[in-house]
Amino acid sequence: MVALAAPRADRAHLLFRWRRKINHDWIRGEPMRSWLLERAGNPLVALVVRSRLELLVFSYGGLLFDLLVVPALLWRRTRPFAFAAAVIFHTLNSQLFQIGIFPWMMLAATTLFFDPRWPRTVERLNGATVERRFVPPLARSTVLALSLYVLLQVAIPSGTSPTPATSAGPRKAISSPGT
Repeated sequence: MVALAAPRADRAHLLFRWRRKINHDWIRGEPMRSWLLERAGNPLVALVVRSRLELLVFSYGGLLFDLLVVPALLWRRTRPFAFAAAVIFHTLNSQLFQIGIFPWMMLAATTLFFDPRWPRTVERLNGATVERRFVPPLARSTVLALSLYVLLQVAIPSGTSPTPATSAGPRKAISSPGT
Protein backbone atom coordinates (compact mmCIF):
# COMPACT_ATOMS: atom_id res chain seq x y z
CA MET A 1 0.00 0.00 0.00
CA VAL A 2 2.89 2.35 0.74
CA ALA A 3 4.17 1.93 -2.82
CA LEU A 4 0.84 3.12 -4.19
CA ALA A 5 0.62 6.26 -2.05
CA ALA A 6 4.12 7.72 -1.76
CA PRO A 7 5.61 7.99 -5.28
CA ARG A 8 2.58 9.41 -7.09
CA ALA A 9 4.61 12.15 -8.78
CA ASP A 10 7.31 9.67 -9.83
CA ARG A 11 4.70 7.35 -11.37
CA ALA A 12 3.06 10.22 -13.21
CA HIS A 13 6.39 11.42 -14.58
CA LEU A 14 7.32 7.98 -15.88
CA LEU A 15 3.92 7.37 -17.44
CA PHE A 16 3.88 10.74 -19.20
CA ARG A 17 7.40 10.10 -20.45
CA TRP A 18 6.19 6.84 -22.00
CA ARG A 19 3.17 8.50 -23.60
CA ARG A 20 5.34 11.23 -25.09
CA LYS A 21 7.57 8.62 -26.77
CA ILE A 22 4.75 6.99 -28.72
CA ASN A 23 5.15 8.95 -31.92
CA HIS A 24 6.49 8.40 -35.42
CA ASP A 25 9.93 9.91 -34.74
CA TRP A 26 10.56 7.87 -31.62
CA ILE A 27 9.46 4.63 -33.29
CA ARG A 28 12.04 5.30 -36.05
CA GLY A 29 14.70 6.01 -33.41
CA GLU A 30 15.19 9.62 -34.51
CA PRO A 31 15.47 11.42 -31.13
CA MET A 32 17.96 8.83 -29.88
CA ARG A 33 20.00 9.08 -33.09
CA SER A 34 20.15 12.88 -32.85
CA TRP A 35 21.11 12.86 -29.17
CA LEU A 36 23.80 10.26 -29.68
CA LEU A 37 25.24 11.97 -32.78
CA GLU A 38 25.69 15.12 -30.67
CA ARG A 39 27.81 13.03 -28.31
CA ALA A 40 29.79 11.09 -30.92
CA GLY A 41 33.06 11.98 -29.17
CA ASN A 42 31.99 10.15 -26.01
CA PRO A 43 33.75 6.74 -25.96
CA LEU A 44 30.76 5.14 -24.26
CA VAL A 45 28.51 6.26 -27.13
CA ALA A 46 30.93 4.80 -29.68
CA LEU A 47 31.02 1.53 -27.72
CA VAL A 48 27.27 1.22 -27.22
CA VAL A 49 25.78 2.35 -30.52
CA ARG A 50 27.54 1.18 -33.66
CA SER A 51 24.63 0.24 -35.92
CA ARG A 52 21.03 1.10 -36.72
CA LEU A 53 19.87 -2.05 -34.90
CA GLU A 54 21.63 -1.02 -31.67
CA LEU A 55 20.09 2.44 -32.00
CA LEU A 56 16.61 0.93 -32.28
CA VAL A 57 17.33 -1.36 -29.32
CA PHE A 58 18.12 1.75 -27.25
CA SER A 59 14.98 3.56 -28.49
CA TYR A 60 12.64 0.65 -27.86
CA GLY A 61 14.45 -0.21 -24.62
CA GLY A 62 13.74 3.28 -23.29
CA LEU A 63 10.15 3.01 -24.42
CA LEU A 64 9.67 -0.38 -22.75
CA PHE A 65 11.43 0.80 -19.61
CA ASP A 66 9.09 3.77 -19.27
CA LEU A 67 6.06 1.56 -19.94
CA LEU A 68 6.92 -1.33 -17.61
CA VAL A 69 8.97 0.10 -14.75
CA VAL A 70 6.03 1.52 -12.79
CA PRO A 71 3.97 -1.70 -12.74
CA ALA A 72 7.14 -3.69 -11.97
CA LEU A 73 8.01 -1.37 -9.07
CA LEU A 74 4.48 -1.64 -7.69
CA TRP A 75 4.58 -5.44 -7.59
CA ARG A 76 6.68 -6.67 -4.65
CA ARG A 77 8.04 -9.75 -6.49
CA THR A 78 9.47 -7.77 -9.41
CA ARG A 79 10.51 -4.66 -7.43
CA PRO A 80 14.21 -5.65 -6.98
CA PHE A 81 14.56 -6.40 -10.71
CA ALA A 82 12.80 -3.19 -11.67
CA PHE A 83 15.04 -1.24 -9.31
CA ALA A 84 18.13 -2.86 -10.86
CA ALA A 85 16.81 -1.89 -14.32
CA ALA A 86 16.23 1.68 -13.07
CA VAL A 87 19.79 1.85 -11.73
CA ILE A 88 21.18 0.72 -15.11
CA PHE A 89 18.84 3.01 -17.08
CA HIS A 90 19.55 6.14 -15.04
CA THR A 91 23.29 5.46 -14.81
CA LEU A 92 23.44 5.08 -18.60
CA ASN A 93 21.44 8.30 -19.00
CA SER A 94 23.84 10.08 -16.68
CA GLN A 95 26.89 8.89 -18.58
CA LEU A 96 25.56 9.15 -22.13
CA PHE A 97 23.66 12.41 -21.94
CA GLN A 98 25.23 14.17 -18.94
CA ILE A 99 21.96 15.78 -17.91
CA GLY A 100 23.04 16.82 -14.46
CA ILE A 101 21.37 15.66 -11.28
CA PHE A 102 18.13 14.40 -12.86
CA PRO A 103 19.06 10.67 -13.13
CA TRP A 104 20.26 10.62 -9.52
CA MET A 105 17.10 12.34 -8.29
CA MET A 106 15.00 9.80 -10.17
CA LEU A 107 16.96 6.96 -8.57
CA ALA A 108 16.37 8.49 -5.15
CA ALA A 109 12.66 8.86 -5.96
CA THR A 110 12.52 5.21 -7.06
CA THR A 111 13.34 4.14 -3.50
CA LEU A 112 9.91 5.49 -2.50
CA PHE A 113 8.46 2.28 -3.94
CA PHE A 114 10.20 0.27 -1.20
CA ASP A 115 8.96 -0.37 2.31
CA PRO A 116 9.62 2.68 4.53
CA ARG A 117 11.88 0.56 6.75
CA TRP A 118 14.28 -0.39 3.94
CA PRO A 119 17.22 1.72 5.24
CA ARG A 120 17.10 -0.13 8.58
CA THR A 121 16.96 -3.46 6.76
CA VAL A 122 20.06 -2.54 4.73
CA GLU A 123 21.86 -1.50 7.93
CA ARG A 124 21.02 -4.84 9.56
CA LEU A 125 22.22 -6.75 6.49
CA ASN A 126 25.52 -4.87 6.71
CA GLY A 127 25.89 -5.94 10.34
CA ALA A 128 25.27 -2.52 11.84
CA THR A 129 23.26 -2.20 15.00
CA VAL A 130 20.23 -0.03 14.60
CA GLU A 131 19.45 2.12 17.57
CA ARG A 132 16.29 4.12 17.95
CA ARG A 133 16.76 7.78 18.66
CA PHE A 134 14.21 10.25 19.89
CA VAL A 135 13.77 13.06 17.42
CA PRO A 136 11.94 16.02 18.92
CA PRO A 137 9.12 17.44 16.84
CA LEU A 138 9.75 20.68 14.99
CA ALA A 139 8.50 23.86 16.57
CA ARG A 140 5.61 25.63 14.85
CA SER A 141 7.83 28.61 14.08
CA THR A 142 10.32 26.36 12.26
CA VAL A 143 7.59 24.73 10.19
CA LEU A 144 6.13 28.15 9.38
CA ALA A 145 9.53 29.55 8.36
CA LEU A 146 10.31 26.55 6.14
CA SER A 147 6.85 26.69 4.55
CA LEU A 148 7.25 30.40 3.83
CA TYR A 149 10.70 29.80 2.32
CA VAL A 150 9.41 27.04 0.02
CA LEU A 151 6.41 29.16 -0.99
CA LEU A 152 8.70 32.08 -1.90
CA GLN A 153 10.99 29.79 -3.90
CA VAL A 154 8.04 28.55 -5.93
CA ALA A 155 6.36 31.93 -6.32
CA ILE A 156 9.33 34.10 -7.28
CA PRO A 157 11.13 33.19 -10.50
CA SER A 158 14.88 32.90 -10.21
CA GLY A 159 15.64 34.73 -13.44
CA THR A 160 18.01 32.02 -14.63
CA SER A 161 15.65 30.28 -17.02
CA PRO A 162 16.53 30.58 -20.72
CA THR A 163 14.60 33.03 -22.83
CA PRO A 164 12.33 31.32 -25.35
CA ALA A 165 13.35 31.80 -28.97
CA THR A 166 10.03 33.45 -29.80
CA SER A 167 10.65 36.33 -27.39
CA ALA A 168 14.14 37.11 -28.67
CA GLY A 169 12.78 40.04 -30.65
CA PRO A 170 12.11 40.63 -34.32
CA ARG A 171 14.20 38.68 -36.77
CA LYS A 172 16.26 40.63 -39.23
CA ALA A 173 15.71 39.86 -42.86
CA ILE A 174 18.71 38.52 -44.72
CA SER A 175 19.29 40.63 -47.76
CA SER A 176 21.16 39.54 -50.82
CA PRO A 177 24.13 41.66 -51.98
CA GLY A 178 22.21 43.21 -54.88
CA THR A 179 19.27 44.58 -52.88
